[in-house]
Amino acid sequence: MKNQVAVYRRRRDRKPIVAAVSASREGKVHDKKIYDDARMASPKGVPRAADTGYQGTALETPHKKPKGKELTQEQKAENRMFASDRIVVEHGIGSMKRFGIASQRWRNPRNTRTIIIKNVAGLANWAYDHRPAA
Repeated sequence: MKNQVAVYRRRRDRKPIVAAVSASREGKVHDKKIYDDARMASPKGVPRAADTGYQGTALETPHKKPKGKELTQEQKAENRMFASDRIVVEHGIGSMKRFGIASQRWRNPRNTRTIIIKNVAGLANWAYDHRPAA
C-alpha cells in the first residue's frame, strides 16, 4: 500500500509539515498514477516539486541525464539546489516512518490504512511542534 504525501516547510520555524495525505492505493500502482488520481492542492506560494519519476506533470523536477550524454555544470548546480529544497520533503516523510506503521508491511484491513496514515501524519506534525530546541 502507498500514499501520496504533500510536505512543505513552515515559514515561521522552517520545520517540515505534512500538509496532506492521499487515499491509499495498491503498491503496484505507479506513484505518478496515484498523483494524477489524488488531485492534491498545495497552499498558495508553495512550490510544487517532485523527483524524476513525476516528469511530464505540472510538478517541478530535477534535470535528468540524457542517454549517452552528461549534464552541464549549470544543470548539475540546479539539481543540487533542487535537492537542498527537496530534502525537507524527505525529512517530513521520514518523520512519519519513525512511527513504524508507515514503513512496514500493512497487515490490517485495507479500508483502515488511509485514516491510520493521516493520523500518523498528525502525530509527526505534533512531534515536530513539541521537539525541544537544539
